[in-house]
Amino acid sequence: MLTLMIGVASYFLMGDLYISWLIGTNITTFILFADDKTRAKRRVNRVPEWILFLFALLGGFIGGWLGMLLMHHKTKHIPFYIVMSLSTGIHISLLFNIYL
Repeated sequence: MLTLMIGVASYFLMGDLYISWLIGTNITTFILFADDKTRAKRRVNRVPEWILFLFALLGGFIGGWLGMLLMHHKTKHIPFYIVMSLSTGIHISLLFNIYL
């Protein structure tokens, strides 16, 4: 829901659907990583890893990388590096194909 709201707001500001989607998913992904880190410290129910993977693959690769590096979260988990790298490659190639 948050992704949709941010995406719609940025679409009205910028007028580009894909960029708006990326803005929304990246902000949401960063918030999910921050929320999971907070939950880990409190030792309560965590955000499932598949949700973090899903949002990264949907376009939240920048938010995911920032969440990993700035909060030192999931940095010892190799699958996160694989998914983040895959997502980065997919969306960078999409950006090049769409805008160049």
